[in-house]
Amino acid sequence: MTAEKPGDIRRERECYRVLFEQFPAPFVSVLETFGGAGILRGVLEECKLVDERTRYMAWDHAAECVEFLRKQFPTMDVRQVDSFREHVPSGYELLSADFNT
Repeated sequence: MTAEKPGDIRRERECYRVLFEQFPAPFVSVLETFGGAGILRGVLEECKLVDERTRYMAWDHAAECVEFLRKQFPTMDVRQVDSFREHVPSGYELLSADFNT
């Protein structure tokens, strides 16, 4: 997706940067229900809002995305999950349910 729609990716990254620029400290825990290409995780790292203590889980239905995320972010808990069917657990400081299509 990142190669197919670079303009969309650039805009999404900028939206995340603006949204998260006001947060002062790293999140304790994050659940991203549509992990995709790791755009949110990348921005959170750039903004220093995740660190080695952050419990970060990402879900994606596509095996290619799961494999990519595991390689790109080896410390992240990545699971192949259909987010439209899975119960979203409570207890996360940040929950991203961004499915932008």
